[in-house]
Amino acid sequence: MNNLGFIVFVMGGVGKRAGIQFMKMLRNLGLHEKVVVVYLDTDGGDLNDKEVREYFDIVVDLSLSPGQIETVRENAGCFGPAVEFVVRKYGAQLVNEYEAQAGSRTIRMLTLLSFAYYLPAILDVIHKASCMLMGRGLTRFIKPVMISSSGGGCGSAVQVLLAYCFGQKKLKRQIRYGLPSHIHSPITAVLAEPFTLARLHKPPHRDRILSNSAATTIETESLDAALKPYEVIYHLAFTNSSGVILSSVQDLDRVLGNAILQILICTDVVASRRADTFAIGKQLDRYQGLDSHRFGLEFGMSHEFVDRNLFTRDLDNPFTGEPVADEQKGGDSDEI
Repeated sequence: MNNLGFIVFVMGGVGKRAGIQFMKMLRNLGLHEKVVVVYLDTDGGDLNDKEVREYFDIVVDLSLSPGQIETVRENAGCFGPAVEFVVRKYGAQLVNEYEAQAGSRTIRMLTLLSFAYYLPAILDVIHKASCMLMGRGLTRFIKPVMISSSGGGCGSAVQVLLAYCFGQKKLKRQIRYGLPSHIHSPITAVLAEPFTLARLHKPPHRDRILSNSAATTIETESLDAALKPYEVIYHLAFTNSSGVILSSVQDLDRVLGNAILQILICTDVVASRRADTFAIGKQLDRYQGLDSHRFGLEFGMSHEFVDRNLFTRDLDNPFTGEPVADEQKGGDSDEI
């Protein structure tokens, strides 16, 4: 981890549970001083848990009171075109006291209203977390890490909106006020996909969960193409190629928390593995070890073998060194 510190944003119920597991393991390793954890949720009831106060450095309550709801309803235009559209088109169905105070309940538009209302406070929280981490004197650079599910109503929306804050120039200046302009590196995002457990819910609720997941994927990819706030986005589906599925919530929390821990501890190694590809490896030699392409990684081949064989037109099988028979190549067959 060297001179790198982390602001870990945990969002929604899945993020909270995984964040607690992550912090328990991190403290056992004695590395918690290089991490500041910020917890954001629209369900105010989850913010008062004993473990939340024990393991998270900053807690942000995104729930709205009746007076705040009325403020959003009457002044929607002041919060931007997206909020104005939601209130105008869905206000009678969405913006009411019960919905907002009970959390987002898989409705991402409710989180948008809360985030827009609290945006100045959220920017101050990011700045405070950055100053808190730098004030410990152990880090020179900060990497934001964002943890949530992609199917919930709160975490999936805050994941995208927070990334927008780090990518949009005006908001980014407010986050870095008084700090070096290069202090924050691109975001590492971890999304827990809901496919394993969505099937346990009834169709209306299940459909909202899967729709949220699809929307989150589309939005993160579109945002990254426009503003480039991300370094990498990890999607955890909690299943493997053999069809084994984790169906226990406790197992999901443990696996997600451990995945976050490994990503943080092995940041340097992961960065070198991701960057040490064929194209970059030919130009840069500061990354150690074998090439990370699947041929080099799985079969332990040297750079010389890979460069000589995988880029030779006459050699079709890079593993055996033998040309593939004409009938295996397919020839002029019309079959696809």
